[in-house]
Amino acid sequence: MVLLIVRIWDPSVLEEVRLRTFDLYQNLKPRIPTAQPVVIVDIDEASLSALGQWPWPRTMMADLLDRLHEMQSAAIGFDIVFPELDRTSPKEIIKQLRAVDDETRQRLAQLPSNDAVFADAIKRGNVVLGQSGTHAPTTDIAESLPVTGFATLGPDPAPYLIAFPHLLRNVAGLERAAAGRGLFSIGTERDGIVRRVPIVMISGGKIVPGLTLELLRAVSGSQSILIRTDETGVRSVAVRGLELPTDRNGRVWLYVGPHNPARFVSAKDVLDGSAPADRFAGKLVLIGTSAIGLLDVKTTPLDPTMPVVEVHAQLLE
Repeated sequence: MVLLIVRIWDPSVLEEVRLRTFDLYQNLKPRIPTAQPVVIVDIDEASLSALGQWPWPRTMMADLLDRLHEMQSAAIGFDIVFPELDRTSPKEIIKQLRAVDDETRQRLAQLPSNDAVFADAIKRGNVVLGQSGTHAPTTDIAESLPVTGFATLGPDPAPYLIAFPHLLRNVAGLERAAAGRGLFSIGTERDGIVRRVPIVMISGGKIVPGLTLELLRAVSGSQSILIRTDETGVRSVAVRGLELPTDRNGRVWLYVGPHNPARFVSAKDVLDGSAPADRFAGKLVLIGTSAIGLLDVKTTPLDPTMPVVEVHAQLLE
């Protein structure tokens, strides 16, 4: 009973000892992957220089997906969110054109939107879109949009989960086309270091999966996610063939390795066909960015600046 009370109380001094011990173990024996099941398609400086500034037209993102589908990627996840309609779509471009005759305007208006082209490419594969938890007001989850189903074995997990008041989602047509949707939001400990990654959270009042967990659900063919709880909080989450132990708040301790450039393939190399197909066949693919100005980095026990997309990749590994 005493141990249970201490576990629930979890005083800050105990938390500090636990975190420092964790860092010590990480540095003494960092994770050295024996295989590379995850590939990062990097929207890097070389890609922006060759293909233009971000955001790219959604037709280009569709081409990127089609190339990955052709190379038989097992599943693809976006560490990017597409919350607004593409302003380079034909109907949007018309609004900015002046010296254009009516016939040309009508022809442009009849073309499919870039978002529709992108949605079709999403439907052709096992694609999970990224979402972001936010404190800024947004249009929260609509009942008409698909959401991941959850089942709970034990008490309600909601009081223990990391919560965001609002959810920044993708354009509705894209979300309906995707095989899944997951939050890529990652917080840090009090000292600014990432040691635990939440894989189930609450946003907009609903339980939602993290990007990593949703990608695993999609590739496993699971229809829902099981959350196991007890009186201290969350114990684990599970999809078909895999159960992941978590802390009481639904976070997974990250056994991290050093930054590895071999995980990354430039997006321009995928688009121009120079990336080898066997690099992607049967792999989990994350699409993110390391370009200056777009890059989101975190500090891990081993690296002061690691791209967040690589944190997701290491968790998948």
